[in-house]
Amino acid sequence: MFFRKKIIDNINNGKDIDYSKLIDITRILTENDDEAVTSIELLVNHPEQFDYKYDEWLEEMDFSTIRHPDLITVYWLTGQNTLFDFGAYIDWKEETEDIIYWLSKSIQQKNYHLNLSEIMISDDNFTDEVLYKINKYLKEKHFTLINWNTDSDCYHLFIVNDKDISKLKKLGNSIGVRFHSFKKEIDDSGREIIVEK
Repeated sequence: MFFRKKIIDNINNGKDIDYSKLIDITRILTENDDEAVTSIELLVNHPEQFDYKYDEWLEEMDFSTIRHPDLITVYWLTGQNTLFDFGAYIDWKEETEDIIYWLSKSIQQKNYHLNLSEIMISDDNFTDEVLYKINKYLKEKHFTLINWNTDSDCYHLFIVNDKDISKLKKLGNSIGVRFHSFKKEIDDSGREIIVEK
């Protein structure tokens, strides 16, 4: 199968990026869902056909298949006005119940046997604290809560099997996509802080 290399001007300093890695990333994030993988294969291999098929969505989102295949993929898979709920798109100051709701939809979509209602979370917790607590719970079940970092004020969250984390990060790094999970560290003043690593 032929995979096109896209040139992203200004964004990647004119370097060629082989966006075929988005297909493997999609396989991991969706548990190899045929429909999701096929749509991202179309995006990568035949962007003009993806343009034609989803022109209204692309216009609404203000994305270009040539300039933004990575952003298209993350919004596509988190269900931003699409049929897919393999992840959760949340604001940096999202309500706890909304975070749980959107992540629970992705759990159902992937047929994972996880129950986020088992997590003790206060409505007073800030979003990063909620995400840390969810990740801590998931780690006990051999999963990780991953954020696909888009350099925006929102989170694109996915629950990923721990066995796939290393491969996912390697694929992401190869095309300039950053995946982070949520961990606690001690800052210079001795306070606990939550960081994305």
